[in-house]
Amino acid sequence: MMKRRRIILILLICLVIIMAALSMRLWSMQRNISEDFSQLTHIDPRQLSDGRYEGSYSEFLVSVRLEVLIENGMITAVNILEQSSGPGYDAAETAEVIVRRQTPLVDSVSG
Repeated sequence: MMKRRRIILILLICLVIIMAALSMRLWSMQRNISEDFSQLTHIDPRQLSDGRYEGSYSEFLVSVRLEVLIENGMITAVNILEQSSGPGYDAAETAEVIVRRQTPLVDSVSG
């Protein structure tokens, strides 16, 4: 009986340590993404030449490579070329908002 309690206690301690480590990593990821987002500057698509522009971003659970199409000084499309992410991190809705608002400075889209 005592051995069983000891095993359960060790498992609970391991679970608490794992949860604390995961929470710290997610907090760090959120902070890094916020810092990266704050460094974005407004880009006026009217000042860009028509064409295809490619970019990428990666942080812990989220990694994306995309292209932005500019025609006649407007963002006409944002195509996600590659994306890997945890559940709930799909960027398709965000790409639509970028085209609609004509700026990459959009907050994440949820829901």
